[in-house]
Amino acid sequence: MREATIVTGLWLTLLLAGFGELYVALTWEQPNRPALTVLFGIEVLAGIGGWLLPRERLVRSRYREAFFLSWSFLDFALIVLGTLADGGTASPLVLIFFVPVVFSSMSYPLGSVVAVGALSIVSYLALAATVGGSSASYQVAFAVVLACTAAMSAWQARNHNRQREALAAVSRAVADGARLLEAKVAERTLELDEARAETLHRLAVAAEYRDDDTSRHTQRVGASAAEIAACLGLDAEQIGLLREAAPLHDVGKIAIPDRILLKPGKLSPQEFQVMKTHAALGARLLAGSSSSVLQMATVIAESHHERWDGTGYPNRLAGEAIPLVGRVVAVADVFDALTHDRPYKSAWPVEQALAEIQCAAGSQFDPRVVAAFLTIHNGVAVTTNTSEAQEPPRPILAPRPGRSTSSQRAEVHA
Repeated sequence: MREATIVTGLWLTLLLAGFGELYVALTWEQPNRPALTVLFGIEVLAGIGGWLLPRERLVRSRYREAFFLSWSFLDFALIVLGTLADGGTASPLVLIFFVPVVFSSMSYPLGSVVAVGALSIVSYLALAATVGGSSASYQVAFAVVLACTAAMSAWQARNHNRQREALAAVSRAVADGARLLEAKVAERTLELDEARAETLHRLAVAAEYRDDDTSRHTQRVGASAAEIAACLGLDAEQIGLLREAAPLHDVGKIAIPDRILLKPGKLSPQEFQVMKTHAALGARLLAGSSSSVLQMATVIAESHHERWDGTGYPNRLAGEAIPLVGRVVAVADVFDALTHDRPYKSAWPVEQALAEIQCAAGSQFDPRVVAAFLTIHNGVAVTTNTSEAQEPPRPILAPRPGRSTSSQRAEVHA
């Protein structure tokens, strides 16, 4: 606003100087015309020089009020000198006394407007008393009109001040309201995040209760997958999403009949085909959500039984074509299944499970993921479930040459 005022003032200065030079040209036969020409020329130079000022920086400085007052004082000095050279208060140039007064009311603060108005009246009265040039009644009438103009300008400035204060109050109220709304939104978002996390947890537990009495398998897989992801260098956001999404990897088991899911013995080929459907079923159950967690969980549910060598299911993806989160959860899931009791097997010792994971790198698992996993567990104790008497360990991974085909149903349960 103040910058626009400077621009307006500069144009007004040039316009008045132009009219002044025209007035001098039309009344050249009158005295002191060369002096008036010089005065209006000075005003033109002042107006042109004003365009060179750093206006934006000036209106933001602490000297802006001093600048505007100095500008007004310079105007009055030129007006007084011009009026004096043109014969005193009888000169039509005295009308220019009104211009700085009215201009100041546009954006000057109340104190500056009062100062400009008082200076205009004092300047005119001093001119009338020392030089004269018109009748006393004319001088009194002119002074009264000038004083009324100054008073109205001050009143207008006071209204502007009140409007600015009102706008400032509204801005503060809006800012306070925005902060309050932001706090409410953050609070509500936190509540929704907590509710979502609770829902995801319960959904994962609902699936896990089918074949894990402790219902902690999902939590362990989530924590282990997050550790592997951190070791692989994933960013914090992806690690957090993976920690929440990984527990839903087997949510499709909700649709698998108990006679297959909880069968203690070897699955028949037909039963194994039914068991394998839980990956695609889980993906369909989770698909279509706008939640980043559920979107990742959809990918994990569908891909965590794919194999690095391309012999997995449901889509027989191989190598880097398998989503990284699916490759990470595959390792975490199988290791947890190896080291904890399941309906079809007893828990393996940690050392044997780690060796089995390492042996499957390059066939079932991504070698890079396995390397990260082994780095984490190098010399670290892992919680296992060995409460039951252990039977001689049976293979749990997909069959390799020399291994029992009973491993097929064990891997599905992982």
